[in-house]
Amino acid sequence: ARRKFMRAAGTELRHVDNVLKKMALSRPDVAFSLNHNGKNVWRFAAGESPKQRAKAVCGDDFFRHSLPIDEQRLGMTLSGWVAQPAFSRSQADQQYFYVNGRPVRDRVIASAVRRAFADAMHSQRHPVFVLYLEMAPDGVDVNVHPAKTEVRFRESATVHDFLFTTINRALRELRPQPELHSVKNSFGAQSGGGTEHRKFSGGYGRSYSGSYNEAAMSLSLGERNPDAWPSKPSGSESGLFAENVNSEDSRVQSFEKFGPVNTETIAGNAGSEFPLGFPLAQLQGVYILAQNRKGLVLVDAHAAHERVLYEQLKGHIEANGIPQQSLLEPVLVSLPEDLCDLAETNADRISAGGISFERQGITVLKVTAVTGLLPIGEIEPLLRGILDADAEQRSHAHFSDVRDRQFRILADVACRSAIKANRKLTLPEMERLLRDMEKTELAGQCNHGRPTWVQLSMDALDRFFLRGS
Repeated sequence: ARRKFMRAAGTELRHVDNVLKKMALSRPDVAFSLNHNGKNVWRFAAGESPKQRAKAVCGDDFFRHSLPIDEQRLGMTLSGWVAQPAFSRSQADQQYFYVNGRPVRDRVIASAVRRAFADAMHSQRHPVFVLYLEMAPDGVDVNVHPAKTEVRFRESATVHDFLFTTINRALRELRPQPELHSVKNSFGAQSGGGTEHRKFSGGYGRSYSGSYNEAAMSLSLGERNPDAWPSKPSGSESGLFAENVNSEDSRVQSFEKFGPVNTETIAGNAGSEFPLGFPLAQLQGVYILAQNRKGLVLVDAHAAHERVLYEQLKGHIEANGIPQQSLLEPVLVSLPEDLCDLAETNADRISAGGISFERQGITVLKVTAVTGLLPIGEIEPLLRGILDADAEQRSHAHFSDVRDRQFRILADVACRSAIKANRKLTLPEMERLLRDMEKTELAGQCNHGRPTWVQLSMDALDRFFLRGS
């Protein structure tokens, strides 16, 4: 009866392969082998360590880009490995989670992992992991699915928070590592699983007109203390970004000027302790070219600055809230009545994200104050985008968390405030951005999950130009 519903032989083989690999990961002390049409597909020896078995199943690339997890808290133990965000996949085919040795798929688990990767992975990508959760048997019900593939936790919120905080902490301890961002011989693909990044249109157009709001860079180049943010234009053209300062913008901010840059010193210090090296030039107003001890570093200035701004905004909102500056002339935003109602209902959290407004009429909002990072022209599209997203996703459980909602607003603010394409940067500006990246959590990906930088090793360059062959 089931035979007529079976797929092609190759499809069925993949299903069998997946089931056996799940079993093999749960019992590294047992030997497993898969044969097809009289030929051995793979064989795992008995008595392997969990790491050896996971390496055999997931491959060497996974372990080169993975982070070890080992946390014991609240009567639970989480161990295993999580791949870095750059080593993501277009489908969830390498996600192995075990509860007391049983392979399971659960909404609580999926939600916790998704939230942990939310700031560093595009929504169409999927993380790769092998994780083992050990807990008291009476805290989990394994009899909620005929195939025993689903479970129900007695205290699901506690399990969710434990998984989220453990994985998220491991990801946020990442700092730029040239070895893990190297490009293969063909310059078009990263090593590992991050080869399928799509081009994004939002916040990264090549066309850019109008003056650059100096405040967009001042947060990453200045202090974290909101009191240190000037509220008036510098009035001087000797500071960074002076060539693009619009003196009519009352929200433009200033910051300290760097001293002169000696390019010979920069090249000579490329082998120093800085992982991202020192800048050499800017390519087409988009990419920063830098030299480190491994070779050539390529940085997407917009994506990198977006991540730096986002993490610093999060630090501000958690410590002090986001400082706002009153507009000399309020901005009127026309929206459908249902979105205005939604905005009025969520006015407090939108204000916490940097935009204060009043209801002016049935379909009009009057914006009275914004964060100093946001250019005037971006206020309406940002507010409209926030409310449109809420209208579509407000039924999702994780959007009920105020903190997540605020961070989602901050991600939009950071994207719209970051350096745009064709913005000419000086060497000191480029160097400061590289130094900020080295201190920033998850600096390898922007808020949308795009890579911010890649490493071209000298060996790869030599092979490309056939040197030594």
